[in-house]
Amino acid sequence: MSSTITSLRPGVFADLRALRACWHPVAWAASLAGRPVHADLLGEPLVLWRGPDGGVRAMSDLCVHRGTALSLGWISGDELVCPYHGWRYRADGRCVAIPQLEDPSRVPAKAKVSAFAAQERYGMIWVALDEPRWPLPEVPELENDTWEEVQAGPYRWGCDAARQVENFTDFGHFPWVHPGLLGDPSRPVVPRHEVRTEENVLHYSIVRPEAPNSDDFPV
Repeated sequence: MSSTITSLRPGVFADLRALRACWHPVAWAASLAGRPVHADLLGEPLVLWRGPDGGVRAMSDLCVHRGTALSLGWISGDELVCPYHGWRYRADGRCVAIPQLEDPSRVPAKAKVSAFAAQERYGMIWVALDEPRWPLPEVPELENDTWEEVQAGPYRWGCDAARQVENFTDFGHFPWVHPGLLGDPSRPVVPRHEVRTEENVLHYSIVRPEAPNSDDFPV
């Protein structure tokens, strides 16, 4: 991780540190069944798993003993078991049992891995590596049974996350990149739109009166 960061342009390390305090989707909720799942976030290998209460747990996917990926192990009650030596971890990242000891519960205080904030919402698992600065934004349509959800992807973007967000708010590229669907090259002027901010959330709406209203692409 460190070698990757030092080779990036100035300011990228600070950007990554800031992103640690944000919520990020890391997996589909349906993928967490009876076994742990691996995920990567900002260069941090994660293991995701569910406790007996159905709650989501997220920890560093690296056993503190010999470096084995905990995502290769299994769930036993409210503990995650390392597949190499059977060390058992709780949701807070503490190792609570070492089977090789005569008294398995005599675990050194330093035998622990990092645990992270995790929650399940909108059909996805979200993780924040540091204390999140804001809650997840409210998207009522995703929790309304009258709307239909269509899952797609994930897709790989060869760019910074901020540039990806910018793409969805850049109305000027529609006629050239999405002609016939979102725009018309013969009408490149950006149409009427409204933008407002509510705390850390940006809301915008755009009106495209020239767009045909069809069953395939309802305006």
